[in-house]
Order: sequence, then structure tokens, then C-alpha cells
Amino acid sequence: MGKGGDEISPAHKAGLLVAAISLMVSMGLTIELAWRIAPFKTTRIVFSSELLKLTTAIYLSRREPAEIRTSASVFFTAAYWQENKLFAAPAFIYFLTNNMASLAQKYLSAHLVALMANMKVVMAAGIAYRIMGQRFTRRQIAALCIIVFGLVIMNSNPGKKHGSAQEFTTFTIFLTVIYGLVMSTLSSIAGVLCEYLYKPREGVRKMSFNEQNINMYTFGVLFNILGMFLQGSGSSNDGSAQNETVFFHWSHAIMICLSAFTGILMGAIMKYLDNVIRNLAVCVGTIVITLLSWLVFKNPLTIQFVIGGLLVLGSVLLYRLSPPPK
Repeated sequence: MGKGGDEISPAHKAGLLVAAISLMVSMGLTIELAWRIAPFKTTRIVFSSELLKLTTAIYLSRREPAEIRTSASVFFTAAYWQENKLFAAPAFIYFLTNNMASLAQKYLSAHLVALMANMKVVMAAGIAYRIMGQRFTRRQIAALCIIVFGLVIMNSNPGKKHGSAQEFTTFTIFLTVIYGLVMSTLSSIAGVLCEYLYKPREGVRKMSFNEQNINMYTFGVLFNILGMFLQGSGSSNDGSAQNETVFFHWSHAIMICLSAFTGILMGAIMKYLDNVIRNLAVCVGTIVITLLSWLVFKNPLTIQFVIGGLLVLGSVLLYRLSPPPK
């Protein structure tokens, strides 16, 4: 039984997690591949992904039983969007994080970007403590401290991306840590907002999962249209041939599809399971991405990265599997 009374079988839960992890891993590797062979405008890719998500949600919504399906005309009223304006908040945060994650892999390896995402456990704990007054067991506090320690070790020498001439200076490491902190904070806030919006609430009309997605992705499309306008239509960021982008490539199409369906599945996890399970899925996906990034792209795994990464992943699992305080 998922929170909020939405029931799915254990087999469906397992299938949902396996599918989400598989798509997450494939997406991370495809983004790095695309940056290597066909550099792209991040807002253009993210916009296309959001548009595909919205199209899919509309299609699935129209196939729902009549008793739970919202009339199409309702979506064209100002009152409807006024009622559901809160979906704009997580949509804007995901607009930022999706573009940041794609851009980061231009400079960082897929496994480093994935591992830095686990900083969200620390950020989510801080938000839960300060805002929701959540208490933590000694085991959970120890796990959070070890996560921070592991990240310090890992970032002391993470190893540069294979084929890149860029060296990891102190400034570069500092920027990587800042990236991880910002991404984790935003992702944690978005996760809390999504779990709140996707679960049934008192006094709020119950919507189907597909209708909730229509709300989320409509705002996502609008934000990314604005993002494309702000980024401009030039072929490169600084006019250099090294940074010239490709308008379309087959890897872009794969990336758009993987990103879209990963987002939809993560939304399903938030609705039918919870944010804890989502973060566990990210943790497992990180391990797989690390191995495949090393094997496929020959990205180096320094001893500091391996030791720090093992500490982080082990501590994330320890924290997530610890029983809540009584």
C-alpha cells in the first residue's frame, strides 16, 4: 500500500524500481556520450523532454475511465490553473536542476555527477529537522557524518573526465562541491513538494496521476520555453569551435526519450511509494553508473574516489534502512 491509499502490488513496485533505475543509468551515460560526440543546448533538450512528458500524460489521461477523467475543456480555464498553481514550484526547481545536471556532464564524468547527487540525503535531513521538526537516531546521525566525510575524501581527487585536458584544481573541486550542494538542496526541496502535491490532501480535489503530471509538465514546458529564449539561439556559448553545439543528433533523441520516461517513473515512485524509496533508487543507480562509466568511457576511478564513494553509498543505505526514532 502506497501512502495516501494508492495501492499497487509488490510485483508492480519492484518493476517500477527496476525500470526507473535502468532508465536513470541509461540517461546518465547517454548524456555524457552526447556531450562527447554532439554537444547540445541544454534548454532545447530539456524542453523537448518536458514536451514529450506532457504529450504522454495527456494521451494516458484521455484513456482513463470516464468517471475519473477530467473534461478537456477544464484545462483551458483560468480557474483550473489558479487552483493548481502550486505545481509551478517543483516544476521550476526541476527546470533548474535538469539543465544544471545536463550542463555539468559537459565537464564532469557521469559517475561523479551521479555520486554528488547523494548529497541530497544530508540536505533532506537538514530540511526535515529545521522545517518539520523530524528527529534522528544516533545511527542516522552517524551515517550523515560519514556521508560528509566520504564526500570530502572523494572530492580531494575525483579524477578528471577521460579525454579532457581540464585538470582538477582546488577551484574546480570547490565548484564541484558547490554544484553538489546546490543540486542536492534544490532536489530535496522539489522532492518534498512533489510528495506533498502528489499525495491526497484534505480539502483538495483528488486527481489522477496523469492529471497531476499534466499540471507539472505544463509548467515545465513554459519554464523551458523561457529558458530557451534566455539562452539564445546561437550555435555556441562563446563563439569558439570547441563549444559549438549541434542542432540535432540521434543521441539527442535517445536522451530526450530516456529523460522523459525517467521523470514519469520517478513521479510514479513519489505517488505510489515515497521520497525515501526514490533516494534509494538513486543510490543503486549511482553504483551501476560508476561501473559502466569506468568500463564504457574509461573514466578513471582514483583511490580517493573509490574510498569516498563507498563511504557515501554505504552511509546512504545505513541512513535509509535505519528505523525511525521512537
